[in-house]
Amino acid sequence: MEAIKETMRRVGVSDNLYVRMAKLHLEKREWGEVFNNAKSALDRNPLNAEAQKLMKQAEPRVFAGSGGPGKAAAKNLRMTIKNPMI
Repeated sequence: MEAIKETMRRVGVSDNLYVRMAKLHLEKREWGEVFNNAKSALDRNPLNAEAQKLMKQAEPRVFAGSGGPGKAAAKNLRMTIKNPMI
């Protein structure tokens, strides 16, 4: 992992290096880092199939929880739209 970070500093970043970092974090089950590195790879190359697979694998684990703020915010928005005076 340190070798890849050093390569990124010296040579520059690429989608392949981000995918390699994501795979290393996957082995450690660090889902947030897997997601972040896969997302960075997709930002550089939206057609990277490996990064898409890694992101799909990590996404449910990163955003899992008790509904999270996303669902509550959506419910509040629906309530506001239905009753704009509230």
